[in-house]
Amino acid sequence: MDQMHVMNEQQRKIMIKETFNTVARGYDNSASRFFSQSAEHFAACLELKGHESVLDVATGTGYAALAVAKQLTQGQVAGITHGQVTGIDFSAGMLAQARQKALAATLHTASFTEMHMQALDFPQHHFDAAVCAFGIFFVEDMESQLKHIADKVKPGGKIAFCGFYEDAFLPMAELFFNCIQRYGVEKPPLSWKRIASEDKVAALCHTADLRPATEEEIFTALGAHPGSLGAVSVNKEEQPLISEVIADLVLQGASEMVTGANTDDFHYRHVSI
Repeated sequence: MDQMHVMNEQQRKIMIKETFNTVARGYDNSASRFFSQSAEHFAACLELKGHESVLDVATGTGYAALAVAKQLTQGQVAGITHGQVTGIDFSAGMLAQARQKALAATLHTASFTEMHMQALDFPQHHFDAAVCAFGIFFVEDMESQLKHIADKVKPGGKIAFCGFYEDAFLPMAELFFNCIQRYGVEKPPLSWKRIASEDKVAALCHTADLRPATEEEIFTALGAHPGSLGAVSVNKEEQPLISEVIADLVLQGASEMVTGANTDDFHYRHVSI
């Protein structure tokens, strides 16, 4: 029974790979423009400085990788030594399209390698960040896959993945499925629905051990307990476990604020952002 399960899983991988190889040349058509549009937003969420090494898992035709490469190149223009984005995919056809797009855009910070996402052949803690756009749901065991990706990212690094929302493709998808079912064709499993809401994404991150820090971990990183924490004077030299500080744009321009001083029971006053 176990052997049959392995064979079925292998057949599924082959089917997905052949499907993407078949559609690769026409994949970047206007009907799929939301991939490029979402990739720009996806890359911007990483807030890259320009020096980072980034892994793009299941890169496809390189939408996310090329958007990240642009972010890294912008860092170079600002005088920062630029980093590199490495896109991996098991479809040679999709990678060929990605390489052509990178060449056409003269994005030298992007490279592409044929590799299966379940066998990432990179050292542990190798990358500053990793992304997986519309790809992680192709794997049956998403928890193990997310852990596998996280293993390749440095402590304090960033991991970002995305998928489709619950009502994506409606009403056309339901019309299509109703049509094929009338001809005796079984509706395929919609694997992307497993992470089609914020709650489902949060549950996946929790089971993959991507979680909020404990009080003990917070104290180790900042030297204070929750209730006395703040971003003033935080730097990598004194707090090496803190990769960066992110502030809500709503606070931009605010003044006369109070924040923790990273010493228990002490706070700074008159703080401006």
